[in-house]
Amino acid sequence: MAEAQADLDYAVFLKEHRGVYELRIRELLLVVRGPDLQKAYEELMRRKQEIIESARAFGTLDEVPTPERAPLFEGGPQGLFGRVWSRLR
Repeated sequence: MAEAQADLDYAVFLKEHRGVYELRIRELLLVVRGPDLQKAYEELMRRKQEIIESARAFGTLDEVPTPERAPLFEGGPQGLFGRVWSRLR
């Protein structure tokens, strides 16, 4: 019987400050920094894969946090759009 495929498509968050890129996968507590975006991304994916392969080898893949799905817009009534909307009324 085949193992159920876990959803492991995590969002990668990117910041850039003074020529240094920071990439994060929040759920896995992974952070990689570097001056080359491509290399930093490859390192992040390598570390992610190590976590997944280790969990699979130990039979604990079901304990790896699943990707969180952020809403398309995080504004809403309390955010920017709420303030703009209330001023237009």
